[in-house]
Amino acid sequence: MQFNVKKKTDVIDDHRSQRNAFIAEQPTEVVHIPDPSIDIFKGNTARATSPEKDTHPKKNEQKKKKQEKKNDTGYVITSYLFLFLFALIQGIIIYAQKTGPFYDEAIYATAGLRTLDGKGVTDGYLVWFAGSLLWPVLSGIGYTLHGLLGIRAIAAILTCFTVLFSYLTAKNLFGVRAAFFSVVLFVFSGPLLALAHLGVYDVPALTFTSISLWAMTRFKSDHRLWLSISAISLAIATIAKYPIALMMLPILGILITFRKQKSVTDICLFLFIFIAVFLAFFLSFQYQVGSWLLWSSRNKPTFGSSEATIIAAQLYLGLLPLSIALLGFFVAPRKKEALILLLAGLIWPAYHILSRNPVSDNKHVIFGFLFLYPLMGLFCAYLWQKKWFGKPLATVLCMLLAIVGAAGLYILDFAWPDVRQPATYLSTHSQMGDQFLIDNAWPYTMYLYADNKTKDPWAVYDNYRINNKENSENICDYTWYVDEKGSYSWSDALRKQIKACHTFIPVYHTSSSAIQLGPDLQYKRYTITTTIYKNLHANR
Repeated sequence: MQFNVKKKTDVIDDHRSQRNAFIAEQPTEVVHIPDPSIDIFKGNTARATSPEKDTHPKKNEQKKKKQEKKNDTGYVITSYLFLFLFALIQGIIIYAQKTGPFYDEAIYATAGLRTLDGKGVTDGYLVWFAGSLLWPVLSGIGYTLHGLLGIRAIAAILTCFTVLFSYLTAKNLFGVRAAFFSVVLFVFSGPLLALAHLGVYDVPALTFTSISLWAMTRFKSDHRLWLSISAISLAIATIAKYPIALMMLPILGILITFRKQKSVTDICLFLFIFIAVFLAFFLSFQYQVGSWLLWSSRNKPTFGSSEATIIAAQLYLGLLPLSIALLGFFVAPRKKEALILLLAGLIWPAYHILSRNPVSDNKHVIFGFLFLYPLMGLFCAYLWQKKWFGKPLATVLCMLLAIVGAAGLYILDFAWPDVRQPATYLSTHSQMGDQFLIDNAWPYTMYLYADNKTKDPWAVYDNYRINNKENSENICDYTWYVDEKGSYSWSDALRKQIKACHTFIPVYHTSSSAIQLGPDLQYKRYTITTTIYKNLHANR
């Protein structure tokens, strides 16, 4: 038997031939030829298409994530610094005491004091309040602690929580950077800056609505704890102010975009919890709340606002935020979710325009801002990452909104006359048992009741009570008559009656100013005069 045994040199030549043939078949970008001693067929070496290929992808990825986390930490810290700045601004405004009590502030403070005295329900406030006694009680506690400053301090604290949960909502929806810009823009919103130190029941309603929205954005898994928190919070917001139930629509819209097929069950559970919590309040006061529905349907004050001024006010308050939110919608990664947020910002402007109702329009618009500002923050974050024009443009946009917000704060903070001086004079010179005719009644009533100059608020008669003939006394028998030529001015007929008594003499006169939107659709400062008359022949 004869064997063909190759020589060593033949084996080497065959190996080189195979190697050269393999290299010839490879793309031209192969620049590295393995050493002849390496067997390239066994795959124990990588073909190099570039001499700079990353040989440690996991380490570089971890390094990149670490750097991003470090940057995000900076955004988070700065966001909380802006929240602190917001609280500081509110503290300065409250301490400066530049404005007296707003009409609604005085109503809730008086109702709160009466409730703390055990007479809030019997006084019948729930018949004409568009909300429960939740805020009036807090307002009464604040007034007991430190007067008007105490009321506004509680409002500011609640609003700080609103800003916090608005930031957390934006963070859940669009990430840390969008949340940072969202909070930067939100803390300089004129309507929010004005509402934050105003003692009205919109404040707790806004806070619990923000909690409800935040909890819903946390509900992305099967853990229904967040769904329950959202439903309970919105129920409390609705108890604080009934019309806020409208915000259930966008919140449930967010739920549908998150849960999709499971949303039907979740909506049923949400509604069950919401109704159960609301009924716990409603069943105890159902007769008075039912009377409120009848009262509100019959009483729709317009305060002389035309349809044009109502539309103009909505444009002044919300057009710029809505426009920027629309840009945020275009760059949003999830369009259905962004569309819900955008449409939510239109709920209250549509309500005021369609109903031709100007009441509380500057407060209601902020409930839409809870949904719009995350989109605004998203758009600014989108600009910020652009290499050339992004950062300057985002900075200019933030500065523009801050300037507009400062102007809005100034207008809204001086939208009513300051009655502290005439109210102090009246409280100082009156005594228990006096009867009062005051057109802008409630700011005076708050001081009179708190200073024990009247047993109850119903010793003060205003335009509404006189027109509805709730008084049993003759006009000439009242002790004091206050004529303030403002939004709640006396009718010419009553002024003639007072003049015909020949017993009322002016004892105090002052003037203050208020900024209002005029018929020419421009904000103007109006001078409001106040004169206090005393009846020389009134029986004490």
